[in-house]
Amino acid sequence: MALMEEFDCYIDNWKLDFSGESLVHNDTGEIRKLGEYQFRLLSELAGNAGKVLLKEELLAVVWPGRVVGINSLLTAVHSVRKAVDDDGHQQKIIHTVPKVGYCLSEAHLRQEPRKHTGPAEPEAVSALHPGSGCHPQNRHSAVGGSAPANTSSGTTVHRSVPERCVIALIIITAYIAICLDLFW
Repeated sequence: MALMEEFDCYIDNWKLDFSGESLVHNDTGEIRKLGEYQFRLLSELAGNAGKVLLKEELLAVVWPGRVVGINSLLTAVHSVRKAVDDDGHQQKIIHTVPKVGYCLSEAHLRQEPRKHTGPAEPEAVSALHPGSGCHPQNRHSAVGGSAPANTSSGTTVHRSVPERCVIALIIITAYIAICLDLFW
């Protein structure tokens, strides 16, 4: 999610406010506060716009280290759709890929360079390119690897949040195994 740190991310007229885990409307200034997990879900979908994310991957990334059922994901998707003025029937922004996962449409996402109060950044990351669509062949493995994004200067920025989640899960699993070994 390195792109999210340097850019303001918009879904239609709604700006993602990462510090407040909310959405802010461009024109009216209305603030829609999301829950921690709903905002995590929206951030993950936005960071992988145009790619189908598997349900299991979303569960692992949005609720790391927690055992939750598929209903938690369904409820979070419903809440996120409502927050961005989408619904399960039209699915103009968040598409359901039946029995696979979810995809945020690139056509409704834009990123603009964040306005800095200090000196300008030397590199600018290009905006997301529309057109890949939400198809199962565009499935991104949130657990299995990085998804590079090319910058205007030719360098590559890797999204490392999923990788950190995998490492955290490995560490937690090892810790639990050690604790069980010590106390049993």
